[in-house]
Amino acid sequence: LTFRSNCGTGISHREIKRMATFKISYFIQDDEHPGGIINLDYQPEIGDSIDVGGLQLEVIEIFELIPPSGDFYYLHATCRRSET
Repeated sequence: LTFRSNCGTGISHREIKRMATFKISYFIQDDEHPGGIINLDYQPEIGDSIDVGGLQLEVIEIFELIPPSGDFYYLHATCRRSET
């Protein structure tokens, strides 16, 4: 999917998502950590490692909480502490 701008250049859907903010609520499986909300400039995928306040977490599940609003995407990630 490509969007056309008024100046004739094409912008792909992926490029638009790269300009977005992903608000991620996260939960750490089998951990006493309360979880929280972080902002990322990319959409994490299952298997990705994310840094949350110095904790290295592995994403084991991710899903959309509500539909996007403008440049904001709202996701939930279930994570576990990364073994690396």
